[in-house]
Amino acid sequence: MNKARQLLLAGALIVSFAWAAPAMAVTSTRVVITEDQEEVPTTRIQLFDADTGMEVQPEEDVDPGALYLLDGGSYRVVVDGETVREISVIGTGSETFRIGLPPSTPSDTGFLPGGGSFAPRLTFGQANIPTSGIGFRRAGSPGESPETFAGMTEGRIPSWTAGAEISLSGFFLDLFYGEGDSSGSFDIAGESGVDSGAVYGDLSPSGRSGIATPFGLTGMTSIDLNRFGLRGEVPLGFLQTHPKDSFRPTVYAGYTHYDLDYRGFAGFTDSSYDFSQERAQEIGESYFDVGLGGRILAPLGESVFFHLGAYAGGYYRDSELNSIERNTCNFCPAEDQDFTISIDESESGFGFAGGASAALELRLSRSVSLMARGSADYRSQVGAVWNPNSGDQVFYDALSTDFMTEDTWSWQLGGGILIRVGR
Repeated sequence: MNKARQLLLAGALIVSFAWAAPAMAVTSTRVVITEDQEEVPTTRIQLFDADTGMEVQPEEDVDPGALYLLDGGSYRVVVDGETVREISVIGTGSETFRIGLPPSTPSDTGFLPGGGSFAPRLTFGQANIPTSGIGFRRAGSPGESPETFAGMTEGRIPSWTAGAEISLSGFFLDLFYGEGDSSGSFDIAGESGVDSGAVYGDLSPSGRSGIATPFGLTGMTSIDLNRFGLRGEVPLGFLQTHPKDSFRPTVYAGYTHYDLDYRGFAGFTDSSYDFSQERAQEIGESYFDVGLGGRILAPLGESVFFHLGAYAGGYYRDSELNSIERNTCNFCPAEDQDFTISIDESESGFGFAGGASAALELRLSRSVSLMARGSADYRSQVGAVWNPNSGDQVFYDALSTDFMTEDTWSWQLGGGILIRVGR
């Protein structure tokens, strides 16, 4: 009996030793990573065996850091997909590795001096621009009923913009190109009690101001918008209330070129009568901007950041109008049956510009982020085409197609990526 007990005890010791032996072959490893003097959450940390490439799962989260049981060898510590250090363990005892990351702000965001970034984007939105019209309609007697355009271009047109912002050592350069277009048609029935026709952009060779008939009128309008430019920003100073919250005032200067192409057609034709008016009118403008701006960057979570920007300033405008109008009519005096009115004008002036932008950044790694963004812009004076909509304006008031100014605004929504470089 005593001998049996001795055998059982010896067996238990052997089994106990067999189970305990592996524990002596691992290192109880604590990994503590800090960034901006704050502990990095373990959800951003990965550990890989340097020889096999296999990921090692933590045993538990501890305060501070994460606890791993590691065999002897080399391991890679990865944060946000990037290796930050390679560590070696001996396979016994316990060890703590403390790793400090470079500041994420300013250098990782490209938002503050010392960092760089490249952020291409594509946005879609709407541009609110001055309208233009062609033809006229009058539902009543001459002089008693108002005369209005038969057809007008849209005042709000869909548009898209492609651009990219480059940040380097605190300096920002924004490049962009955008387009937009819209078209429409109109049809006024004949013998409906509505007079319609064409109002000339100036007096005809015979001194007439237009054509009015009860025959009816059909036509179309269209408008094309093209714009491109660049803007540079230089920091004025820097205030920081939190390691990851920042406000930054800037001074900016920029150049933007707009092209607005208006097209219009109005006419009537049957076996006996035929008349038409066709217009091609272009506004070309260059804006030279200068003003003050500001940028705010704030974290909303572990990998989510909010960007807010605004600007306000003035600009010098250099504008040109080129208008070509062709009129045909088979029942008009001979000199009015086919003639062209050409008007070229130049003008300059000053205006106020302002705008704001907001973006939500989702950081995929320390080098790449996804961006969702929106913006709105306003200008107090932009060039537009003024066309007469009544023969009285041309004949009695001696008015003609002319250059005018209006205010304009636009908004855009879209997204892109942000790539940080030079860290």
